[in-house]
Amino acid sequence: MSASVLAIVPLVDSGWTLAGIRMRHLLDGRAGPRNRLGGGVLIGAGLALAALQAR
Repeated sequence: MSASVLAIVPLVDSGWTLAGIRMRHLLDGRAGPRNRLGGGVLIGAGLALAALQAR
């Protein structure tokens, strides 16, 4: 199992890195888009948590 984790984790981390590089233009410069993106992520996490609690 550890061999599969060692094979998969670098691929997943590389994917996150590439996604971050592509989204860099959204996060540079003004704080407005960055705040909206961060707020949207937090709202989505809160809604997901509320949906899980409702079960």
